[in-house]
Amino acid sequence: MDDRRNTQPQYDPQKRSKATIRGVLRSIVAFYLAYLGWTVAQNAGGPDTSMPKWAGWAFCAVFMAVAIGFGVYTLRRYQADLKDAELPREKREDTDA
Repeated sequence: MDDRRNTQPQYDPQKRSKATIRGVLRSIVAFYLAYLGWTVAQNAGGPDTSMPKWAGWAFCAVFMAVAIGFGVYTLRRYQADLKDAELPREKREDTDA
């Protein structure tokens, strides 16, 4: 059981917390971009706008592509930040004792 504990990565709590907060905020931005694109597409061609339906869907496609790209960036950045927050083996042994 002790071997499994040593193989699990341990993290600096402050760095891990920062990585998590940044990841959540970036995820919110990615979802909001997708929501904006969807909203533009749904409202295009209606009585409140002069935007043609095809232009609304074109904007939606652009916003969705940006949202997906930003989502991928968010995931990769979160993984890199977690790896950066990982404690070296020497520090792990000091904190275990």
